[in-house]
Amino acid sequence: KLFEKGIISVEDVQALRYTTQLNKTEIEKSKWAIKEMEGDVATIQKKLDQTRITAPISGTVTSVLLKEGEGVIQGLTNNSGTAIMTIADMTQKGVTVNVREMDVPYLHPGQPVSVTSPNYRDRTFKAAVSRIATTGEADKTTGLIKFKLETLFAEPYPELRLAMSAVVTIEVEKREAALTAPLAAVMSEANPAGGSAGDFVY
Repeated sequence: KLFEKGIISVEDVQALRYTTQLNKTEIEKSKWAIKEMEGDVATIQKKLDQTRITAPISGTVTSVLLKEGEGVIQGLTNNSGTAIMTIADMTQKGVTVNVREMDVPYLHPGQPVSVTSPNYRDRTFKAAVSRIATTGEADKTTGLIKFKLETLFAEPYPELRLAMSAVVTIEVEKREAALTAPLAAVMSEANPAGGSAGDFVY
């Protein structure tokens, strides 16, 4: 309309059209540049996320196996990868002991267990049998077959720490008002009439 009224010349109109087209081109370039930068941001964010390692469980870090700057290998199907640290669930603590194969028939999951520690001589910690190994292992010193038995404490007991020494007592059978005697006082003697040997106490 300005051209029709003679306010601007043909050259001005052409210059405005050229400037408008140029601006549109610059806008399109800017849009493509924004898309490229968004892609770069997504790539950088992905790499940043890979630097953040999330544990599959909640717990307490009990040991750090690598130092800052050391490389790690990602775990694959045939490669467990690099261990970075050890995490333990301190709300699920217990004691693992070796038991003789002759004792296994008398043990079962859920059996009451009493645990004492030389670090807390006046305390007895309640626990229960949680698992008995299905396969025994030969003792390297005696050659006797022993089975690993795992126990689980009835409560967290924060005063008990990992790798502390402990003594485990498992209640196999309980009888009220039973006569007791030291094992050393129980003797066995062959039955003169044949049959099984008889037990007696001196």
